[in-house]
Amino acid sequence: MRRILLLLATALVASLFAAPVAGAQTDESEGDFTIATVDSDQVTDRVGLIDPVTGIWHIRGAGGAVNSFFYGNPGDFPMAGDWDCDGISTPGLYRQSDGFVYLRNSNTEGIANIRFFFGNPGDIPLAGDFNGDGCDTVSIYRASESRIYIINQLGANDGGLGAADFSYIFGNPGDKPFVGDFDGDGVDTVGLHRETTGFVYFRNSHTQGIANAEFFFGDPGDRLVAGDWGVVDDVDSPAIFRPSLARFFFRYTNTQGNANEEIQMGSFQMLPVAGSWTVKLGLAGTLPKAIVDLPYAASLKPVGGTGPYTITKTSGPAWVSVNNNGRFSGTPPLVGTFSVGITVTDSKGLTANQLVPLTVQDGCDTNNQIPDAECLALVALYKSTGGRGWVEDTNWFTTPPCDWFGVDCAGGHVTELVLEGTANNGNNLNGPIPPSIGALTFLTRLNLQHNSLLTGAIPTQISTMPTPGAITA
Repeated sequence: MRRILLLLATALVASLFAAPVAGAQTDESEGDFTIATVDSDQVTDRVGLIDPVTGIWHIRGAGGAVNSFFYGNPGDFPMAGDWDCDGISTPGLYRQSDGFVYLRNSNTEGIANIRFFFGNPGDIPLAGDFNGDGCDTVSIYRASESRIYIINQLGANDGGLGAADFSYIFGNPGDKPFVGDFDGDGVDTVGLHRETTGFVYFRNSHTQGIANAEFFFGDPGDRLVAGDWGVVDDVDSPAIFRPSLARFFFRYTNTQGNANEEIQMGSFQMLPVAGSWTVKLGLAGTLPKAIVDLPYAASLKPVGGTGPYTITKTSGPAWVSVNNNGRFSGTPPLVGTFSVGITVTDSKGLTANQLVPLTVQDGCDTNNQIPDAECLALVALYKSTGGRGWVEDTNWFTTPPCDWFGVDCAGGHVTELVLEGTANNGNNLNGPIPPSIGALTFLTRLNLQHNSLLTGAIPTQISTMPTPGAITA
């Protein structure tokens, strides 16, 4: 029966989904029409509609082409997100009766790839990248409490997801939540839409407080989504679906005013979604964290459009350089989180602007095991002796320090440091022993032998360790 319905739905697509029209104003008055960038290229988000009665999804692609497919059961709450971090938005469903989440990793008919439950019956799902890691997760808005519950992971295997990472109060009861990156910092936050008046307001951080922006857009009864429509790159702004007209109205900026574009699509009972249904032109992935005062190099892959690509750095710290292969390099002089602005241009002249977040840490941000002085002493040894060039440095800076290669702990302190290695020059420690390793006063064993390029003396604080033969250098 579903296949028959799908064939019928496909046959109706031509009559349901018409081309963009000019004179786009939410009050239908005469006005200037901006070129329809929503459907012109690969750099923007696009809209879709879901029929809650039949469970058919209709997602709009480049040039207005529509892909229609079944997914879910009637009455499920639809959403879209990049669940597998590949840069493409795909369907998700939230069953409000029991809090079950069903996520699919392709825009095709089929069963869920990911299933779990989160929240309470009646909660409203929020799909977005809430920590800027390039992957979308499912959080919830509990209207009865006006409270947002954020979690930065997905569940699996029909199990419960557990407690939220954090929560905060925002908005008034009855307002409808939506998600977007409203300031272009790479992190999605939450907005609210008052359907009775068309009032839109949002925050740019996951904290309790007043709205960072508020304005009116649309008419009572309109249904709102947000996306990057390609005019102000990397910044999401609203679009409303007006059921009475079966029409989308797009606003390119987060300000009050008339619509910049409109698209005829769907029918009155449908629910809107927004997402990147194809790979956007840009750099895919997330940069690994850098360590202050250590040479850094990492690459992101250009995707979308047609190669070869030209990649230009447009903003960001002076120490960062970016080449045409998407390689970020330099030596960070200070700790912090920075944004590197880049422009990607493909061989056909299509361009996209992007802000790439890059976090610089002191090397002990993962430490919850030993005193900071001991952790920083290990970091100083790594930097002073050319740690990037060691033969073996497994886990350094990616896990808590007691799991770093050569480090053993007991009782909340570093008790063994063994970096001897087996190659001709040991583990290739190259440089002076820093005085700061004198903070490792709980050492019972220190082995740095076979590192012929190692210089300097072992600090007196640890050179008198009571265990005979404990020091081998």
